[in-house]
Amino acid sequence: MSIDLLFDLNREVRRLFIAGSGMAAGDFNLKKILPQLHKFGESAAVFKRIAQAVEEVLESNREDGAVKLLDLGTLLTSVLHTQGKTEPQTERHAIAGTQIQIGTNIPYRKLQPLIEALNTKGSGRWEVIHQAHEEGLFNDFRVMFSAVDALDDGYSEIADFIHNQVLLAYGPEILPVLHQQFRQQGGKGDARRLEHIYRLQQEEGLDLYLAAAGEGSVEVRAAVIKILGHFADQESFILEQADDKKKEIREAAYHALSTLGTEQALDRLFAVLKSKDREMAVEPIRRSSSFRLANQVIAHADAAFERILVSLAQKKTKVTENEADKEKKKEKNKELEKAVEELHVDLQSLDGFESEEVYTLLTNLLSTPGFVSQHTYWLQNMAVNMLQNMQYSEALPFVLDLQDKHKKAFICNSLWAAFKLLSPADVYERFAPEFEERSRKTVKELLDYIPRIIPNMVRQLNADLEEEQQWTQNWDARWIDLFMKMNQDDLVCRLVYGTATRPSSTVITYLIHKCKNQLDLSNDNTAQMLITLLKLGHEEAPDLVMEALENGGIKRYYYLYSNSLLFHLFHMLPYTYADQLEHFAQSPKGERFKEQLLEIVENLRAKQAEGTVEAQKGMSV
Repeated sequence: MSIDLLFDLNREVRRLFIAGSGMAAGDFNLKKILPQLHKFGESAAVFKRIAQAVEEVLESNREDGAVKLLDLGTLLTSVLHTQGKTEPQTERHAIAGTQIQIGTNIPYRKLQPLIEALNTKGSGRWEVIHQAHEEGLFNDFRVMFSAVDALDDGYSEIADFIHNQVLLAYGPEILPVLHQQFRQQGGKGDARRLEHIYRLQQEEGLDLYLAAAGEGSVEVRAAVIKILGHFADQESFILEQADDKKKEIREAAYHALSTLGTEQALDRLFAVLKSKDREMAVEPIRRSSSFRLANQVIAHADAAFERILVSLAQKKTKVTENEADKEKKKEKNKELEKAVEELHVDLQSLDGFESEEVYTLLTNLLSTPGFVSQHTYWLQNMAVNMLQNMQYSEALPFVLDLQDKHKKAFICNSLWAAFKLLSPADVYERFAPEFEERSRKTVKELLDYIPRIIPNMVRQLNADLEEEQQWTQNWDARWIDLFMKMNQDDLVCRLVYGTATRPSSTVITYLIHKCKNQLDLSNDNTAQMLITLLKLGHEEAPDLVMEALENGGIKRYYYLYSNSLLFHLFHMLPYTYADQLEHFAQSPKGERFKEQLLEIVENLRAKQAEGTVEAQKGMSV
C-alpha cells in the first residue's frame, strides 16, 4: 500500500515537472497525499522525510520552488529505485535459442508497411504483401513472426499466399516459429502451420501429428488426418476416422485413403461412392489414379445406366391415373432421379482417367437413343465434354461423328472437334451447310457457340495471345462471306482482324457501309468495325471516327477503361488527328475522361516525333 502511495506521488511530481515549478506551491493533489505520508512517517523515517520535502514544495515561492521540487523528485526517485520490485510474478523459464541465420539488413522503414499489412485487417494489403515478396522483403528476421501470424488472416488469398509461397522460401529456419505458434485447438491458421511443419519435418514430426489427431480442433484434426495418409502404418486409424460423426473429419479421411492407395483403402473409397457421402468421394477417387478403382466405378456406372434406361422406357408407357398408379409413378421418378444422381457422381469420379473402358462407357451413353432425353441432359453434356478432353485417339473422331445424330444435339461439340481434326477448308465445307438449313435452333446454337472459340476484339488487340490468334487463323476465309450474308458484324470483325491476309474489297465495302449506317461509338459493333478498318489502313476510317465523335456518339462514356474498345480505337488513330482529338477533349465531359483523351493525344504526338526521328535517321544513312 505504501509503495503505491509513492508511485502516486511520483506521478504528481512528474506532472509538476512538465507544468512548471511555479505551479507547485499550494498544489491541491500534493495536499491530498500529504496526510497519508505523515501517517506512514510515524513508523518509517523515510516517509517522514518525504512528507517534509512535500511541505517544503507546497510552501515554496517562485524563487526557490524549482530547487525544492527537484529535491523532492531526487529523493522520491532514489527511494523507488531501492524499494521497488522488478521481478515478474509468473514462473521464470530459460530462454530457448534457435539456429535461425536470417539477418536484419533491410532498413526498417522499408519493412514497416509490410509488417503493418501482415498484422492488420482491411483492404489494400494484398498489393503491399505481393510487392514485398517480389522485392525480397520477407527475407528478414523481423518479418518472420508476422509472416507466420498471417496464416490466421481472414482474407484467404493472403493466408494461402503466405502458406504456399512465402514460407517455402524460409526453408527449415521457419520451423521454430511454426512450433512456437502452433495450437492444437486452433483454427485454419493452425491447420496451415501443421501442414507446413509436415513439409519440413516429414516423418520426424509423427509424434506431433498423432497428438494433434487425438486432441486437436476439427480444423487441425482434418489437416493432420490428410497428413497421416502418407504413413502406411496409420491405415487402421484412418479407416476409423472415415466413420467419424463430423463431415469434415470423414472427408479428410477419404483424401487420406486416396493417398494411401492400398486395396483396403480403395475398397473403402468405392463403398463411400455408393453411400450418402458419394459427393465427397469424387475428388479422392480422381486423385488415386487407380485403374482398378476406376473399373469398379465403371461397373457401378453401367448398372446405373441400365436402371436409367429401364426407368425412361417405363415413363413412355401410358398407364391409368388411379391413386395406386400415381404412387407407383412417384416411386419410379425417385428411382430415376437416384440413378441419374449416381451416374453423375460416377462420371465426375472418372473425369481425367484415360482408358479404353472409360471411352467405351462414354460412347455407350451417347450412342443409345433411349438415353438422350431431357432427364439426362447434364449427363449427356458431361459425357461429351469428357470425350473432348480425352487424349484417347478415338475420342475426338467419335465427337465429330455426333454432328448429325440425336437431332444435332451435339453439333457445337462436333464443330470443336472438327477444328482439332480437319483442315480449315474441310471444316467450312462440312459445317457451312448447317447455316442454310431451316432449323433455327441449330443455327442459333452455332451462332451462340462460335463467339466462344473466336477471340473477341479486345483479346486480339493484346498481341501476346498467340494461341488465341492461332484459333482465328484456323478459319477458312469463306466464313467471312457467310457471316456477312447473315449480318453477323461481330464475327466478321473478329475474323477479319485476326486474319493475316488482306480481305477482299467486298469485305471492306461491307464494313464501311455498316459503319456509316450506325455511326455510334456507343455501339460495340461500330467500334469493332472502325478498329478493323484502321488496322487495314483504310483512308476513310479516321474521318469516320472523328465524325462519330462530333455527332455525339460517345455521350454515355465518362471514363475510358484501359482495355476497352474505345481506348484501343483512339490509340490507333494516325498522329495527324491529334489536334482534332485534342479539340474534342475540350467538350464538357468528366475531368477524368478529358485527362485520358489528352493522354492519348500526347501518345499520338509521340508517334509523330518517333516517325520524324526515324525519317531523319534514314536520310543520314
